[in-house]
Amino acid sequence: MLTEGFTPSSPLATRLYGMHVSVLPLALVAVLALHLWLIRQLSVSADGETQESFRRHLRRVGGFGFLLVSVVTTLALVFPWDLLQPGIDGVGADQAIVAFPWIYAAENLFGLTGMMLAPGVLFGFLALVPVADRRDGRGAQVVRVVGVVLFALMVTGILYAALAPAQPHLNMAM
Repeated sequence: MLTEGFTPSSPLATRLYGMHVSVLPLALVAVLALHLWLIRQLSVSADGETQESFRRHLRRVGGFGFLLVSVVTTLALVFPWDLLQPGIDGVGADQAIVAFPWIYAAENLFGLTGMMLAPGVLFGFLALVPVADRRDGRGAQVVRVVGVVLFALMVTGILYAALAPAQPHLNMAM
């Protein structure tokens, strides 16, 4: 699949882009679902006598994530890399389908505010799941209901984005 002979009519960069926008988001959702299931089944605690608060765990994981992003950003700035061909000025009306069409459905319905709030609501909910979701109780029920509603909204947004007439992105001319 990574050789020129796989499909002579399709360049390697196009195939890699296709995998990037289709396979990687699906893999991300699968890993996230597994992670949330493991949190639900195993809870967030260490084996044995030692237990750690979620805030402390979150601080350490957040610190590691910040350090990792800082190192990668520094490497990217110190060793810049040219990526394929330079971009073409202007608006591209023939772009490939986007990886998260529900975000653009939110933009079509609510403008730039919807485009900014939709991912914030989803990822904010995912950040609150470990805190709000407990084995038994009202919090677990609320988390399940909100999760199902958000999933239904995402599927509806994807269908809307696929079926609605094309609209200019951020009020750009088409």
